[in-house]
Amino acid sequence: MRVKRRRLRVDRIVIVLVLFIGLIYLIKFGIYTIKNYRIYNSAKNSSTIYVSDDKLNIWNKTIDYLKENKQKISINYKGDSVTIDTKDLKNGMNVKLDGYNKTIDEPLFNEVDSYYIKSNDILNLSSRLEISLPSYLSKYDIVDVYKVKKNKITLHRASVDVVDGTASFNVEKDTDYFITYIDVKSIKSSSITLDQGKEEKIKVQYNPSNATNLGLTYKVENEKIAKVTGGRVKALSPGETTVTIKSKSSGVTKDIKITINKVEEVVKEDTKKVENTGRKTSKGYDIVEKDGITYIDNLMIVNKTYSLPSTYNPGGLTDEFNNAFEEMRAAAALDGIELFVASGFRDYEYQVDLYNKYVNIDGPELADTYSARPGHSEHQTGLTADINSADESFEGTAEAIWLDKNCYKYGFIVRYPKGKDQYTGYEYEPWHLRYVGKEKAKKLYESGLSMEEYYGFTSEYID
Repeated sequence: MRVKRRRLRVDRIVIVLVLFIGLIYLIKFGIYTIKNYRIYNSAKNSSTIYVSDDKLNIWNKTIDYLKENKQKISINYKGDSVTIDTKDLKNGMNVKLDGYNKTIDEPLFNEVDSYYIKSNDILNLSSRLEISLPSYLSKYDIVDVYKVKKNKITLHRASVDVVDGTASFNVEKDTDYFITYIDVKSIKSSSITLDQGKEEKIKVQYNPSNATNLGLTYKVENEKIAKVTGGRVKALSPGETTVTIKSKSSGVTKDIKITINKVEEVVKEDTKKVENTGRKTSKGYDIVEKDGITYIDNLMIVNKTYSLPSTYNPGGLTDEFNNAFEEMRAAAALDGIELFVASGFRDYEYQVDLYNKYVNIDGPELADTYSARPGHSEHQTGLTADINSADESFEGTAEAIWLDKNCYKYGFIVRYPKGKDQYTGYEYEPWHLRYVGKEKAKKLYESGLSMEEYYGFTSEYID
């Protein structure tokens, strides 16, 4: 009897274990099914799929769908995203990025803290990376990204925006990256002497030269003598005053003396509002100026030839831009395309900071080839934005193709079309949209011409 009871108990234990293991399997299978159902739907309705495992483990039909319908896809793993070609998708691939806190032992970086991202299989397949930053970096509005390749450290992207604690930038194969923020320790500038009515840019040197945020504020002791706007001092009345230059990032200051010489006759700035200059473009359109702003065919014109006053500030993207963009975004979503504004309005001061950053790194001649001078950026109009991504990785994506074929229907144009850099002054930027209204957008789109070609005006810096 005792032996039978023992066998019965063993049998029961085995049955319970089998049921328990089966239950665990069913739970795991259920979780797997639910997760993959969500991934499949997100693959159909957006350009990002969200995964929670270190290695990709999704339905084969999801992979087949992506390869057939999308050229690129972003894989988001625990807040970090990589964008890869769908042809490279396969189950079992590692999607975890190797990132960790590290200091760089180089004199240029003075042992500053940085977040180091080591090259691995998933990064080598990627064209773009969106990385969650540690708290000591996510608190800043901008960061710098450096790349390490064959033991050589070079600047990759300056002044990368930090949005909700993340930074996004394009990546290269077999390359490590580190993200950092370097404070301005001191600034150097010299006294300025000007004749009454003249202007001059305040020249500033930064220590260290690779500081991240080169933004400055200027406080004039006596604004009746001189005024400073966008880093330029304007001589108003004879006398001496002091300008305090202050770093926005670290708070360090530098005082410089401004001396204004009296002249017999001062040519006053003409503040008269001119409605028509009498000049025409090569295509016969009137060039109209109002409050220092140039208009052609009732369109605000901003490029390398025509600039906006430093004081022009619509306060952000305009209502007409936002309303048209929302209409376009809703239409794109019906086609499985996700659109968002990656970078919109930039005021004059922001342009000064960004342009100075590039000049300090590469010099003015090289900086002029890829960065607009203050006042010459369309982003100041409030009618322009970079959509989804502001680098070459955006070219050829489903989103870029959709915008190229459809944005005109909602009043937008791709402002810098492919192969038109000799006219626009800028290389192809499929992400850079300008709102011009539906009627004009349709005409420009059907013409196949850039705005400069269509209306017959130039885009060249005068000096």
